[in-house]
Amino acid sequence: MKIRAVVPVKLNNERFPNKNLAELHGKPLCRYLLETLADIPDLETTVYCSDEKILPYLPEGVSFFRRDAKLDGFSVQRQEIVLSMLRDLYADVYVYAHVTNPFLTAQSVQRAISAVAEEGYDTALGVTEHRTYAWHRGEAVNFDREDLKRSQDIDPVYLEMGLFVFKRSVAERNGSVYGGRIKFLTVSDIEAVDINYPQDMAYAERMLEKMERERSR
Repeated sequence: MKIRAVVPVKLNNERFPNKNLAELHGKPLCRYLLETLADIPDLETTVYCSDEKILPYLPEGVSFFRRDAKLDGFSVQRQEIVLSMLRDLYADVYVYAHVTNPFLTAQSVQRAISAVAEEGYDTALGVTEHRTYAWHRGEAVNFDREDLKRSQDIDPVYLEMGLFVFKRSVAERNGSVYGGRIKFLTVSDIEAVDINYPQDMAYAERMLEKMERERSR
């Protein structure tokens, strides 16, 4: 069984220009996740990017595949990138992750791989779990507003973050990362930090400074 991590990266970011190469605590943002993946045994990691400017930022052991520049369009959907990836890079199981999640751990990635490669799930999603009263389009999602339970007793809602592990056969069949049997793999709030705006980077910087202080005690 071939397992490959594919990391889609574009350098023409709309909300936060040049964010993937911007420095976070003295290191380019993209290096955090790529170094984590590069250290996972037996996991082949490829950066899927249209621009060779990314090459000097790749850790040892991480390869580069030049994707079609059309995939850098601001209106391109994840489904289009996944279908292109299937044509360009072969694997039986894909790890699809984003460099905008710098704190994602190797342990969470390995748990997601095991769920698909060993436990029979079609897809494993990195999620955060929330036991809160959720609404969508004016309707209660996970509670009865006429019979309110304590928040700790209601069904949780799950919010995706940037980790997806899925079988090639699933994506070939429906063009999506979502299979019929999905493992919702809860990660910590820190792992789910997602860098989309400059203020997100500032928050991540403060977190790293705090971690550094705690380590030095």
